[in-house]
This record gives sequence, structure tokens and C-alpha cells, in this order.
Amino acid sequence: MKHTLTNITRICLLIPAIGLLIISCSDNPISSEVKSNEISFSSEQISWIPWKPEYLEEKNSLNRVFVGQWISAATGGTVGGDFTYNNQAWFPSGAVLEDTYISLEVIFTDEIFGQYAGGIEFLPSMQFELDITVTMSYAYLDYAGDPADLIVYWSNDSGASWYIVNEVLYDAILETATFQVDHFTVFAWGEEPPGGE
Repeated sequence: MKHTLTNITRICLLIPAIGLLIISCSDNPISSEVKSNEISFSSEQISWIPWKPEYLEEKNSLNRVFVGQWISAATGGTVGGDFTYNNQAWFPSGAVLEDTYISLEVIFTDEIFGQYAGGIEFLPSMQFELDITVTMSYAYLDYAGDPADLIVYWSNDSGASWYIVNEVLYDAILETATFQVDHFTVFAWGEEPPGGE
């Protein structure tokens, strides 16, 4: 009887732990380690930057702009590139413990944001052993302002709150923003909200 109670206790403790592993990044507020400030903004506070209309049309004809790649634990690798409008992630060797299939989807939807916004989402939700480098292109955004005013935001709670990514390197020639993360989440383009950083 004592062994049965011990086994039941183990099972009761194991079920919530498995549940936490199954929950996706957007629903898991405990694991994101993007270099950012601690001020959160609601989706309504941010002026989102959409993709150019011709890319929205192209996306609608494709239904989805998505790419996946096996990343080697031994050698690392890159996911994304030309097909994903120059949005990509580079993994150094050792960033993943075992060979892992990583996907990148270009987001064109207003379902998360309440308005059209340009963004990307990587899956699976996981913590990396080493920082990976994410590059987002702003060349395809419907934006005529100063690129220095563009802000990369991230969210890990289905868009309920957004944070500004800090330590972003902007390249005016390539029209990209590059930053490092140790966990995947949703990233999107916007302008600085009222009140600034």
C-alpha cells in the first residue's frame, strides 16, 4: 500500500511538469530571456508597422511563408533567408543539445496584434544552451520614416504584453536589425510607443 501511495504521489507531481513542457512559448511566461527593458506595453499602445502591400499579396498567394531546417548540435546552422524576406536565425555549434528541427514563420496576420504588423515567430519553444543571433529585415516593411525610429518588440503571452528588444544592431545597408536571444518567442516591428522607453 505504501508503494502505491508513493507511485501516485510521483504521478501527481509528474503530470504538472509534463504540462509545463507541452505549453508553447506564447503561453509560457517563465522562460524568455530576450535582452529587453522591463516595461511592458499593450498591443493597443504600439503603432505596428505592416509589411508592404506587394508582400501581403505574395503571402496570400502562398497562404503561409514558412521554412524549417534541422540544426545540428555539433555544427549549428541557419534557419531562414531569402524565402523568409531575409529574416533568419543563426545557431552556433552547441546552441542545441541534440539535432533539432527549427521553423521560422513570417507573420502577416492581425489576429495577435489587433492590427496588421510585420513580424516573425520561431518554433519550437525552447531554451538554448548558447545565445543565437536573430536578424530581422525592415526592407519589406511599409514604412517611410527614419529606420532609427523602428523598434523590435517581443511577446511571450500571445500578444497581451510587449517588450522592447534592447541591444539591437541596425544595418542601414542591409536594412536589418540583429540581436541575440537564448529563447524563441514572437518578434514584431513597431514604432516607439507614447512615453518612449
